Amino acid sequence: MDYRSRNNKPPILDTLNPHRFTSQIPQPSQGKRRNTTNAGLTDMINRSIAKHTPLPAQKRSRSTVSGEDSSTGFRLSQRYSSLPFAGANTTGRTATTSMSAAANRDPRPLRDRSYQNAMQQEIYDYLNVNRFDVETGHPISVKFLKQPTQKGFMIIFKWLYLRLDPGYKFTRANEHEVYQILRTLQYPYLDTINKSQISAVGGTGWPRFLGMLYWLVKTNAKLDKCLNELDQTLVNENTQDVVTILNHPLTSLDEQDHKQEKYELMVEKLFIEYVMDSYKSFLRLEDNYEPYMQQLEVGFEKFVRIIEADINHLQLQNDKIYAQCQEEAQRGKQLTMAREKCEALKSDLTKFQNYVNNMTSKTHEWPRKLEKMTSESLNKRQQIAKVELEIRDLQKALEQKGISMSEIDEKNKQRETIAKTLDYICDRQDQLTSVIKADKLEIEGVWRRLTETLKQYNNAIDSLISARAKSQDVIDGKQLRIVIPPDVTATDAKATTYKELFGQQEYSITETVGAKLSQINTQIQERIQLLANDNNDLESQLNSLKEQINEKTKDAERLEVELSEAKSRYKLDQQENESHSLSQKIELEKLERKINDSKKLLQEKMSNAQQLVQATKLKYEEQQLEIGRRKASLHRKVIEVIEYASNFKINIQGSIEETEARIEKEEMEVD
Repeated sequence: MDYRSRNNKPPILDTLNPHRFTSQIPQPSQGKRRNTTNAGLTDMINRSIAKHTPLPAQKRSRSTVSGEDSSTGFRLSQRYSSLPFAGANTTGRTATTSMSAAANRDPRPLRDRSYQNAMQQEIYDYLNVNRFDVETGHPISVKFLKQPTQKGFMIIFKWLYLRLDPGYKFTRANEHEVYQILRTLQYPYLDTINKSQISAVGGTGWPRFLGMLYWLVKTNAKLDKCLNELDQTLVNENTQDVVTILNHPLTSLDEQDHKQEKYELMVEKLFIEYVMDSYKSFLRLEDNYEPYMQQLEVGFEKFVRIIEADINHLQLQNDKIYAQCQEEAQRGKQLTMAREKCEALKSDLTKFQNYVNNMTSKTHEWPRKLEKMTSESLNKRQQIAKVELEIRDLQKALEQKGISMSEIDEKNKQRETIAKTLDYICDRQDQLTSVIKADKLEIEGVWRRLTETLKQYNNAIDSLISARAKSQDVIDGKQLRIVIPPDVTATDAKATTYKELFGQQEYSITETVGAKLSQINTQIQERIQLLANDNNDLESQLNSLKEQINEKTKDAERLEVELSEAKSRYKLDQQENESHSLSQKIELEKLERKINDSKKLLQEKMSNAQQLVQATKLKYEEQQLEIGRRKASLHRKVIEVIEYASNFKINIQGSIEETEARIEKEEMEVD
């Protein structure tokens, strides 16, 4: 899994603006100028800044100086280190590598289906984890990697390369640019790909490009791993001093104030660096201050992490102290419980000692108590013997009277049976009494509910009559009211009939009172319908009035909006005029400064030109003298060469004549 998905917070390098990085591929340089500044003034300012600015480090060099500047330079050059340096010394190495790569073919089994499936799966996993589809807006799947399109291949290639070189901009034709990039990256199997194949990546040549994408994925994965380790190293280096302070336990308020001063110095340093960098950028006539703001944000993120670490450290200390406090409290509770147990044991010991003392004192009384109990036992036995004698005397007396024990038992049984029957009758009597009382209570409740209902009904009829009277509708209340005669009560012993209750034999509430109420209800419904019609008319008039009010309100709001817009336009025009006049004043001041600077520059150039003319005249005279000396020297050398050549010719000619004479002499001797 990519290191970016393992951390909740983004790494430091990812928080930097990728446009700060420049591409390792050579690009034509373009000068940055303000529209209001001419080229001469810009060059003069740049030269002035360059005199007071230290030379930047090379892209491939890694700074070994500790501090914020070295870490910043190292972060700016981290992406460059992943690409080969395009210098003079690297040209020979690139050529040598290309020659060796041309001699070696791609050893990977790119035509193997299983190997292709493995590469496709790994490429898809990397693109999916790093949110390729979200960043590019192009969907990705394993099936797409099996049957790609030229457009899709270029999107994947650009995305993978821009992760290696974020500052690069694709401008040239695809096949030439891809081939140049692969050569710059020193792709080890570049000899298997040519420019014509890059124009159509599908078909039989797709395995080679799939292998190339797989190589880019592996390179990106290794770079991500290195950047993750670099992020951790930078965090550890930048926070080492603060972590040392955090790890040191605070024992006094002075140490706490010292730590607070450290925090304030860190914040001041961040702001001072931001202001200084922004001011230098302003002096260099650069309008983009976003990178410095991002550096400030990164610094504040580090500061926040330091504060969070401090808070966590303090929380750990608090937890540790709280745990110690809990342990001490637990020990105090245990000590309290031990003291309570000790006091309880002392109390038990005292009670047990008193019990032992009491038992010891009572042991002297036990012989006397035993003698008393023995005498009481003898008395009880004597009393039992007397009772047994009395029972025998009574049995003898009953036998003499002719009464047996069986008759006495029979009489006792009859007495028990009669007592049970009497108890049953008493229970039944109590049950009947309770039922009668319950029925009486129920009747009284029914009567009470009846009187209350009639009372509520009559009150409702009275309210109806009064309401209808207000509506000029006269109702006869005697026909609607229901009255119970006063001589009928719920305490009568006999049942009350319908005639006795209402005073009539064939009186029916439904037929008389119900019919009258239905007639009144019909009249009320008709009246309600008429009032509803009138209400609808009033509502329609009210709606029309509301519409008129809304129209008037809209007109008023529209006029208010127009008034506010006119006021805002007036204010904007006034501000624009003020800003325009201020900008004109500033422009005039700039032009005056430019004129003064141009005059100074012109004077300097005139003095430099005069000095240059004088120096040139001196050099011209020296050159003429030097040319005369060289001319005489050359004449002497030419004469010497001619003399040497003539002497050499004469010597050679003499040697040739001597040789010919000797040869002729030898031939004559041979003949």
